[in-house]
Amino acid sequence: MLIPLIILMSLYGFSPAITTSGHVTLSITDIEPVTALEQEFPVVVTITSNGDETLKGKVHLNVIDKWRVVGVDSQDFIVPSGEKREILFKCVAGLGTYAAHYPIHANATVATPSGEQKIHAVLVVEVTQEAVRKPISADDYSRIL
Repeated sequence: MLIPLIILMSLYGFSPAITTSGHVTLSITDIEPVTALEQEFPVVVTITSNGDETLKGKVHLNVIDKWRVVGVDSQDFIVPSGEKREILFKCVAGLGTYAAHYPIHANATVATPSGEQKIHAVLVVEVTQEAVRKPISADDYSRIL
């Protein structure tokens, strides 16, 4: 009886990656499972202003282990009242990544009339067995260590 519940929780426990605090919503668009290492893929972070004020701040993307953010890992944003902005980052699951689930963290700092507000969303992305089956060359192996 518990097994179907556990399976559902593992499939949907981290999706959608959306957090609302006050008049600010931060979300990370779902990403398909990673099927190849060392291939860039887009990560779209959305900031929404649900209130009467323009939001100004910065969003920072964090990854773990052999993953990396390609290019800039933080970007400034301005979101007029009642609107949303999509911010594009690029990530790579690097060599040495296992077939597992990995978190991508978006942390936003927003300046509001009542002070600085911090908001955090986490998207968990699957790396498939297919991605890690490819043999690693001696040159690649030295980069892992």
